[in-house]
Amino acid sequence: RRSSGRTHFKRSICSVFRRPVLSVESSSVLSHSACRAHAPPEWLRERWHIEQSLLKSGIDATVLHPGYIVGVGGRGFDTIASNAKKRLAISLGGDFPKMRTIAIDDLVYYLVGTLNEPRTFGKSFYVGGDDVMSANELLDGTADILGR
Repeated sequence: RRSSGRTHFKRSICSVFRRPVLSVESSSVLSHSACRAHAPPEWLRERWHIEQSLLKSGIDATVLHPGYIVGVGGRGFDTIASNAKKRLAISLGGDFPKMRTIAIDDLVYYLVGTLNEPRTFGKSFYVGGDDVMSANELLDGTADILGR
């Protein structure tokens, strides 16, 4: 049964990417922190179902749900940093949703740490800092750091 799960999953991934998938020993996969079976947006529900298929496939895989990734070079963070530099900054998120942040270096640490760690296989983890912030708070904090 384990091998049929792998075969089904591999066929599914091949159909998504339209090409063969190389075999790997284990994998760590980044997902979205809002993935849920009953998430309002359809794409989050679909991603959740894909995660579940991966976790049940028998492949040695770990799914990580990072908070808001903070680091230079990320589209989201660069947008916030750019807005924080302006005299009049506009936040599209306001005070909702609340999110945890994670530094890119910390996220890489978790990715590498789970890659060949059998205790994490078949599981998913939410990774991020302890502070929960709104988009406004993230914008204000970034502006403070930039001296604005």
